[in-house]
Amino acid sequence: MAIDGILQAIRADAEAQIGELAETTAAEVAAIGARADEEAGQAELEAAESLDQLTERRATVILDRARLDARRAELRAIEAAYQSTLEDVRNRLAVVRGTPSYRDTMARLLDEALRVVSDPAVVIVHKGDTAMVRELLAERHVDCDATPSPSARAGGLDLEAPDGRLVHNSFESRLARADDELRAMVAGHLPDGAGE
Repeated sequence: MAIDGILQAIRADAEAQIGELAETTAAEVAAIGARADEEAGQAELEAAESLDQLTERRATVILDRARLDARRAELRAIEAAYQSTLEDVRNRLAVVRGTPSYRDTMARLLDEALRVVSDPAVVIVHKGDTAMVRELLAERHVDCDATPSPSARAGGLDLEAPDGRLVHNSFESRLARADDELRAMVAGHLPDGAGE
C-alpha cells in the first residue's frame, strides 16, 4: 500500500475514531454538566436563602471546576483516541513490508529522497530491505551502498549525503511529519469551541 493510501486510511480511521470519541465525550460532558448543574442548583438555593456572597462564589467555583473537569475529560479522551489511532497505524505499517507493492513503495521513497540528495554516501534501511534497495540503487545508477540499521523498524529509508546531511524518508519519519496535520484533523472534528 502506498504511503498516500496509508495516510488516507489513517485519516479515515481517525475520522471514525473521532466520531466515536465525540459520542463518548458528549456523554461524559453531559454527565459532568448534570452533576455541575445539580451542585450549582444546590449552591443557588443556598445563595437565595442567605443571599451570602460567599455562597455565590462557591457556586461559581463549583461551575468552573465542573467545566475544567469536563474539558480535561474531553482532552484525555481525544489523546487516547489519537494514541490508539497512531498505534493502529504503526501496526499497519509494520506489515506493509510484506506486501507485493512494497518494492514499488520503496522505489518511490528512494526517488523522492534522491531528488533532495542526488549523490548519497549511504542509504540506511531495515536489514530485510538491504538487497532490494541495492537493486533499486543499481537500477538508478547510484553509486552508494545500502546499510542495514538496527533502529529501522517499519520500513522506508534514510539517505546520508557525503556532507553528513540526512534525508529521513522512513515510514516512521513520515508519520512523525504528519503528526501536526493529524492532530489538527482531530481538533477540527471537536464540538464548536472545544478544540480552541
